Amino acid sequence: MTTYNQTQAQNDSIHQVAIDFGVDEEQLRVLMNTHITEENLNEFGRYDNLQKTADTAKAKAYFETQEGNMLPPFKVCRMMDSFMRKFILG
Repeated sequence: MTTYNQTQAQNDSIHQVAIDFGVDEEQLRVLMNTHITEENLNEFGRYDNLQKTADTAKAKAYFETQEGNMLPPFKVCRMMDSFMRKFILG
């Protein structure tokens, strides 16, 4: 895959995650384009700020579709946190 195709695929993935979870796409892009590690992920509260932009109804719908059943809000929040950390950290 060429660098252009890789960049386009990453851009498409970021856009899709922003749609699926309702998170602020620009904030997500900034995090993805910064040298993020587990240790500095929430430096300056940037990860918390991104999480605050999430649309929990969209996240609930996304995970319920994936799981095939209804999920309680606390589980949706946990699943979203896990998904977003893995997505951002690669």
